[in-house]
Amino acid sequence: MNSTSRPVRPRPAVIVCACLAVTSIAVGLAPAQTTGSIVMWGNEMVVSQEDVSGLIGVAAGDYHTLGLRPGGSIVAFGWNQDGQCNVPAPNADFVAVGGGGDGRHTLGLKADGSIVAWGNNDYGQCNVPAPNEDFVAVTAGGGLHASHSLALKANGSIVAWGSNGLGQCNVPGPNSGFVAIGAGYYHSLGLKSDGSIVAWGDNGSGQCNVPAPNADFVAVAGGAGHSLGLKADGSVVAWGENFYGQSSVPGPNAGFVAIAGGNSHSVGLKGNGSIVAWGRNLEGQCDVPGPNAGFVALAAGAVHSIGLKADGALVAWGDDYYNQCNVPPPNADFVAVARGVAHTLGLKADGSVIAWGFEFYGQCDVPGGEFLAVAAGVYHSLGLRTDGSIAAWGGGGYGETEVPPPNADFIGVASGALHSLGVKTDGSIVAFGSNAYGQCDVPPPNADFVAVDHRMPISSPWPGAVGIVWG
Repeated sequence: MNSTSRPVRPRPAVIVCACLAVTSIAVGLAPAQTTGSIVMWGNEMVVSQEDVSGLIGVAAGDYHTLGLRPGGSIVAFGWNQDGQCNVPAPNADFVAVGGGGDGRHTLGLKADGSIVAWGNNDYGQCNVPAPNEDFVAVTAGGGLHASHSLALKANGSIVAWGSNGLGQCNVPGPNSGFVAIGAGYYHSLGLKSDGSIVAWGDNGSGQCNVPAPNADFVAVAGGAGHSLGLKADGSVVAWGENFYGQSSVPGPNAGFVAIAGGNSHSVGLKGNGSIVAWGRNLEGQCDVPGPNAGFVALAAGAVHSIGLKADGALVAWGDDYYNQCNVPPPNADFVAVARGVAHTLGLKADGSVIAWGFEFYGQCDVPGGEFLAVAAGVYHSLGLRTDGSIAAWGGGGYGETEVPPPNADFIGVASGALHSLGVKTDGSIVAFGSNAYGQCDVPPPNADFVAVDHRMPISSPWPGAVGIVWG
């Protein structure tokens, strides 16, 4: 659903769009209006800027992001369909956090050595085996229709549970002497105290075949179908699936101090505080934002990457389909918001528009100008300019970005999935784009309208418009 504003009649409001809201906002750009930050709840979550400041650790599920606060609490945002971002109470005393590779469950390690697991539990991946004690590290793997959890005990043994269709939970013997763990989608990794790596589970791409010499490793990580090992000399070894170059470490291969694996990309932290990312980059997950400096930790989701700065600030980049990269900072001064199927538009008090989320079709490439209202569809975005014209950008395969002339005298705007709507000063509605369900056939008399809206039922994202209802 996209809300429509009528700038000629500004009034205080709370706009709720799907599971998204701007608190204490005014519709339009009235003087001395109240502005606010954007918050979300339900299946997708964003958090305040303060919540992702001053962190001491980061982790990622496929489509959600996790941060550890100094006081031992966890902040989580992004995909929340299975409650993987709903940290169980009491949210305190955590010392480490890990996200499920399937993006649907989360693991938290408490200071007393116990593990708390939440989110999807279809495969028992949240059922921590007894005795739930003496754990020192947690991580999780899992891809489509599978998910498993790994934990390291203080005595050097590994406990694995959850989906085990490919043996990813069958720790090879002797199950002892481990000092670190990692997980791919259907395989698991353990680092031994002698610097060797043990890998088990799915080996369809050779991700369990550790290259020789299997020695001198100090860290290990898993991607969907590839594996990573960090050597004591600061070089990275990668093996397994390499379709996107995720196992081809760029040079100079030296000076690394930490590694992480995403679905089909890899991320490495250098000793100088910079991050190097390689592999699949269709969603920008390898495009580290500048300044690329001052990082102290990193993590990788399926198609996004995370870096933690020395000052505790979290930086996330890549795919933001589920808001796993959060609202671009600063999350302030918003007066209206519109949520598309996979992207979001926020209108600032100064008339500028901030866009984030899925932008393969350019729906987040906001054109210049000062805006009064915004709306978002599946692949396109709309903005009502102060001069009464409508700006439309992004995918326009059905004509939803082609505003019929004359493009003037509009006072309101709304967006359907693949069609667009505008209200004129004379009270008429202009509709353009896909008309498969008659959603652009405004019923007569097309007059005396003051607002227009569109609603997308959960069962079908395409039909329907509301001024009166048609289509």
